[in-house]
Amino acid sequence: METAAPKSGKRFTDQHYAGCNAARANDHENIAAWEPSYRLKMDGDGDGVACEPYRGNVASDDGWLGN
Repeated sequence: METAAPKSGKRFTDQHYAGCNAARANDHENIAAWEPSYRLKMDGDGDGVACEPYRGNVASDDGWLGN
């Protein structure tokens, strides 16, 4: 019997991924700092969200080049 994910979309399982490639392979991106699966080493920009989708260096309207 499978348990449905909470309607809030929050994950409560502690998955110790080797890195973001492993997390993405398990359909887990945008891992918030409060989630048990969050690891600082997987948060490349230090904003409290790990394994964000890669956007590359794209110029924004304010001229900032970021990823």
